[in-house]
Amino acid sequence: DERALRNVSDTAVKRVTVEMINLREKSVAGYVFTKNLGAWRLVGIQRENLSQNRNSDFLNFYRRFAADEKFQRSHVAPSFELSVIDPDSYEPLQGTADASQWMLYAPVFPSNIITNVDYGQKYEDNGKRVFVVSSVDGMMSSTITFRKRGSRWLAVKIDNN
Repeated sequence: DERALRNVSDTAVKRVTVEMINLREKSVAGYVFTKNLGAWRLVGIQRENLSQNRNSDFLNFYRRFAADEKFQRSHVAPSFELSVIDPDSYEPLQGTADASQWMLYAPVFPSNIITNVDYGQKYEDNGKRVFVVSSVDGMMSSTITFRKRGSRWLAVKIDNN
């Protein structure tokens, strides 16, 4: 969620788990790091099947969402929140868009390996996930918010910057 995104720059964080999620092989490797005297050290590696991961419900949904365009289109809210940068003024533009416009704004979603950085956040079953897709250089990114409605995950917001 948004609080976890703020933890990226929190210097008080002392333990981080970087999960390498292999969607094709349905496996997760968690690399556990602790900070001691200002230095980060790898202290453990945890391996599990995707089905054992605490985010398995969302990750199994995401596997299909990233790989199947028809499935992706059917899992966008009828109208979604949108924030983009105006190409002329470079000012943010905010509003809503119709689900039929989703593909105009959606990034290319990684469908093989993704990472999740766990800063100690709690994964309560709140039916919300925030997913960030970044360019290799980190200069461009899309932040997509998913909400679970009933048993279905839907993309409800996209922020492109």
